[in-house]
Amino acid sequence: MTTRAAQRFEVDTDGMRQLHENRRPHELIKELIQNVFDEDDATMCDVVIRPYLDGIRITVTDNGKGFQNISDAYTIMGETAKRKDPTKRGRFNLGEKEVVSVAIEAKVETVGTTVKFPQEGGREVTPNNRRRGTRIEALMPWSSQDAEELAQRLTHFKAPAHITFTINGAEPERPPVTHTARGRLPTVVQDEERGALKNTRRMTDIEISPPVGETGQIFEMGIPIQEVELPFDVNILQKVPMPPNRDTVNEGYLKRVYSLVLAQVHQDLEANQFSDTWVREAIEDPEITEDSVKNTINQRYGEKVVTWSSNTKANMEAIDNGYQVIHPRSLSQKELQNMREKGGLQSANTVFSDRTNDEPAVDEGDMGLVARMKFREWVKELSRAAGFAVEVHFVNDPGARMVACCTMNSRNPNMKFNTHYLDETFFAARGPEQVSLVIHELGHAEANGATEHGPTWGRSCAAVAGRILITLLKEG
Repeated sequence: MTTRAAQRFEVDTDGMRQLHENRRPHELIKELIQNVFDEDDATMCDVVIRPYLDGIRITVTDNGKGFQNISDAYTIMGETAKRKDPTKRGRFNLGEKEVVSVAIEAKVETVGTTVKFPQEGGREVTPNNRRRGTRIEALMPWSSQDAEELAQRLTHFKAPAHITFTINGAEPERPPVTHTARGRLPTVVQDEERGALKNTRRMTDIEISPPVGETGQIFEMGIPIQEVELPFDVNILQKVPMPPNRDTVNEGYLKRVYSLVLAQVHQDLEANQFSDTWVREAIEDPEITEDSVKNTINQRYGEKVVTWSSNTKANMEAIDNGYQVIHPRSLSQKELQNMREKGGLQSANTVFSDRTNDEPAVDEGDMGLVARMKFREWVKELSRAAGFAVEVHFVNDPGARMVACCTMNSRNPNMKFNTHYLDETFFAARGPEQVSLVIHELGHAEANGATEHGPTWGRSCAAVAGRILITLLKEG
């Protein structure tokens, strides 16, 4: 005999409990609170947390219209109107069931009906005389320490303006919103024709406020999602794309949020904050504003800044003119692209394009030719002792201010000596002046793009000198 069930699936309560029992208490209880926050007709959400026997009893009470369909208290993935509304948090219809699966016992008391979930299992559905609101009780297998952490975590929640939110009778302080942003962000809504959830992008408002915790957090309409490397709390006022546990957002979404935040706060940041990771990720966003990028460049590097180019004389010219020369490899590809396209960042070669990198041919009749050729071999030998395979060239450029220069970020650098300033006597000698100049230039190559004569370059020179000394001592 063939039997036919009404539904294709059944849910194993113990299996569901195993999936959720190790989640932090606030990550479960937030599901009960967000249901209240979603109710336009509710004006209060009261949470009570009390020790009880071998656990803690949690009660969440509201004064809304109550459950429209009581089966939502025990039906997984049931139909919900929230899926069609991007300004409502719910979509999976899992929240109460996740709490009940972990609870020792629980009860949902709503308008006209009470559903009990006793410790021995199953459920009991009975009528009641309640005319307004819903009260959910759950005895959770948690410690008094868990209760304290839960109460503290719930103070981070940002209740809608129309709801009075209390925790054990006290209303948590709401930090003021200091900035607001508006931008297009990904969200999910139910397709009207097919009924399936679909990804879309929608204009929404974002509230930026001082963090209520030790670090910033991302919120979905007042409900915390995850901690982030921001000096702010950011409240997204529409549905945020997330997995069922709703405790994380993807990297691309986060980068877009950072970009919208930076556009609003960049005028208020301290100069040292512009090197923070979140700012760097914001600059990578294709939709970042030009003002954000330009101010980031100015605050991070100053008004006179160029990128290092293959034209070494242009790099040296930039340094001599007080420019900070940054190596492109110190920036991500997307960060560099936006700094160039939206921030106007140029290379040293572009700014000082009147200089060329062409090396004049050596005059074979020059009496100093032999001295320069021997000097070249000596520099190569000294460089090999430091671990470099250097190419040595000579130029005669009275327009350049550099005596010598060396390309960066390579174990195969090119070193150039300007014969306009260095004569035959210099190239014939092998004293401290010659050694110090070679180490000076190798220090730039060692420093991986640090062109200024600062601490990084100084330490690099010391490292180069140390390797040369050790190598020469070993060779006898």
